[in-house]
Amino acid sequence: MGSDEALRYLVDFDESLVSKVNLLKELPGVGNVVTDNAGSPLVQAIFDALPAAMKRCLTEMSESFARLHFITGPAGTGKTYLMEVLILLAIFGNGIENPAKYKVLYILKNDAHGFSEDNKSQRLPNIDRYSDVQSPIDRAKNGHACSAEETAAFKQQCEMVREFSGIMVTTHAGCASPLLQQELQPDLIIIDDASNMSETTSNYIMAHFEPKAWVITGDGTHDYFQYDEAAEDHVDWV
Repeated sequence: MGSDEALRYLVDFDESLVSKVNLLKELPGVGNVVTDNAGSPLVQAIFDALPAAMKRCLTEMSESFARLHFITGPAGTGKTYLMEVLILLAIFGNGIENPAKYKVLYILKNDAHGFSEDNKSQRLPNIDRYSDVQSPIDRAKNGHACSAEETAAFKQQCEMVREFSGIMVTTHAGCASPLLQQELQPDLIIIDDASNMSETTSNYIMAHFEPKAWVITGDGTHDYFQYDEAAEDHVDWV
């Protein structure tokens, strides 16, 4: 289950060095709908309406190596929608009235929807709500002792993250948060559009989380970047 297997597998995709895992059993709600066809009418109907190729992407989760499952396809083929369906099945696949208390971490590329563009980034209300937690973190990083009040606030934030169940959306850069890495421990991690990721932006994510399942999407024909030897620099992906 450890992330070390995932990292080892990503080096050369040697299946002999890692374990094969049935992710449909690791995520029982998904298996209940995809394999047993026993989901609630509403949820089962959503899966049944998927095109055959999309269904196959989920049924093939029964044979995954190192808990990694890859879904490839060009932009615009519905990979993000399929991930929405996957989350729905994982949480509500065993019944609308009995949702699984899963933590789902959904990771987008850093520039998704202009997150990294100038003057377009906005702080979300929840970040403002817990902004007082940043002070003890900064003080601890600088080697200063926190006050009793700051320590209590920090512990409260940690408890909030531990007890959280639902979907947390962030970017590759957002996964560098020490609080997120140490306290969230998601059950399912989805990396959307990993074709825009490099080893630098993926390894530290793999190193800090041990989910039941990794689901990674992207365009398998997409070149992340090219190296211009004359300019001795990387150029934009093509």
